[in-house]
Order: sequence, then structure tokens, then C-alpha cells
Amino acid sequence: MSVIYLAGTENGSKWREAFITEIAKKISEDTKQSADLVFNEICSFFVFPTENKDLDRVSRGKVKHIVHVLSPRMTGVMNIYELTYDAMKRSKKMSFCILKVDFDQKQSIVFDQVYLDSLKSMGTALGLESIARFENFSDMVKYYYPIVLQLMNKGNKK
Repeated sequence: MSVIYLAGTENGSKWREAFITEIAKKISEDTKQSADLVFNEICSFFVFPTENKDLDRVSRGKVKHIVHVLSPRMTGVMNIYELTYDAMKRSKKMSFCILKVDFDQKQSIVFDQVYLDSLKSMGTALGLESIARFENFSDMVKYYYPIVLQLMNKGNKK
């Protein structure tokens, strides 16, 4: 059962994998299960974007949570359009995070401060204050951890 749609920056960004890995690691520590086993078990709760943006909008409409992450790997404005669209249509189940630095082992990919300030201003102008938003990645993981843990526990009770 897919419950959380992982919208936002693609372009080789590893935030989705890092997000699921961090939640799995935390659940693994708390439940004393293998991190790999937990990772594989919780992957079914997430929906990843596809090349078909119309199908993605339908999928986002069917899930309980939508996570938008804008990272410095973002090019163009499609991610901002999708965030705005979901903010207007699905604000009660949406959250977003602006990553200052993207996940990369080889180089540091960062938003410059002017662009970062512009994104934050955009959030204010759109009235996104009522939407769950995270100043950093770890706060987003903490927020979704109990949601995923509850889903995992429900799955184990069946």
C-alpha cells in the first residue's frame, strides 16, 4: 500500500534514497531489526515520480502524504509548479523541505543564498505557512518516522 508520494527534485538527487534509508535506520535501531530488512519492508509505502507527469498527479491525489523536496540539483521551474499545484489542491496532505545542500559524495552542491531566499519568499507568498515545512532534512525524517513506523506495524499485524 503506497501512502507517501516523494515529489520534488530529481536530476540525480539522492534525497529520496537518503530519506528512506534514514527512516529505516531509525526504525531498525528502535525495533532491533536488520536495517536492510526494514528498508525493503518500508519501500512499499512510498511512490516515486515517473516520466508521466499526468499519471503522477493522479498518484499524488490517491496517497495520504506528499513530500516535496527542492534541492540545488533542481533545474527549471517544474518542481516549483508541482509544489504550487499541490499547495492549492492538496495542502492538507502536503509537506515540503528546501535542502540547502544536496546529497553527493564527490562534490558539494548548494543553493546560493539569493536563490534560497527567493524560494523562501515564494513559500511565504503562496501562503505555505500552514503546510508542514522543514528547515532541514533531519526534521523531515523525524516528522515522517512515526508515520512510517505506524504503517509498518499495521502491515505486520495483518
